[in-house]
Amino acid sequence: MLKHHAERWNELAASDPLWAILSDPAARGNRWNLSDFFATGERELAPVFARATEIGLPQNHDSALDFGCGVGRLTRAMASRFTRCVGVDISPIMVGRARELNSDQGACEFVVNSYPDLRGFPNNGFNFIYTSNVLQHLVHRDSIMNYISEFIRILAPRGLAVFQLPTRISPLRSFHWRPNLYEFGRLLRVDPDYLLRWGLHPIRMVSVPEAEVAERVMFAGGEVRLAMSTPVQQVISTVFYVSKRTVNED
Repeated sequence: MLKHHAERWNELAASDPLWAILSDPAARGNRWNLSDFFATGERELAPVFARATEIGLPQNHDSALDFGCGVGRLTRAMASRFTRCVGVDISPIMVGRARELNSDQGACEFVVNSYPDLRGFPNNGFNFIYTSNVLQHLVHRDSIMNYISEFIRILAPRGLAVFQLPTRISPLRSFHWRPNLYEFGRLLRVDPDYLLRWGLHPIRMVSVPEAEVAERVMFAGGEVRLAMSTPVQQVISTVFYVSKRTVNED
């Protein structure tokens, strides 16, 4: 399944990478303006860091991880705040584009991760971890839960992990007719560009109830400091602000 997931995101990266990351209907067909696209990274992170300041974390700004970095939209926005910013993605094509588009950012580096975990990164290695609109596309809850555990493992004491995840999806939204038709087309060897032009895509969405996320965070040695939920088009989207429990052990 992980290999299949990588193949589909490589298809998106080769055809319309910016739209695959920020699916604005007006930007479909490679119509994103690159400057406007990267500007959305700073707009997304500014309120996140405002809330992080209220929480008082992270206390150090040595290193940050952007999980599911795509072409580096958020990694780039982190570069003004952290000494070292690592973007990780399952798609080699996305990572290649990220390296090209962010070659002017000395603080940024980009890594392909094809594993069901983050074994390439050490325990306590990052002061800040961020991911948005990524975990929801992993299809299987077990994979999502495993990565949440990994975030806490590689998070430094007095660091902060912020991740977004749908905690409820309506039955109608869960049908996934576009991805289903896309997969049927690929089974028939229809070119991905043709399927995308017809409005089909392989992007699915999975939800995990908030209580289950909180339970996994605690089991992995973390603590939910803040959970903010927002209804968006038949989906309840929740942003979790998580630290290691060692933060309060002084």
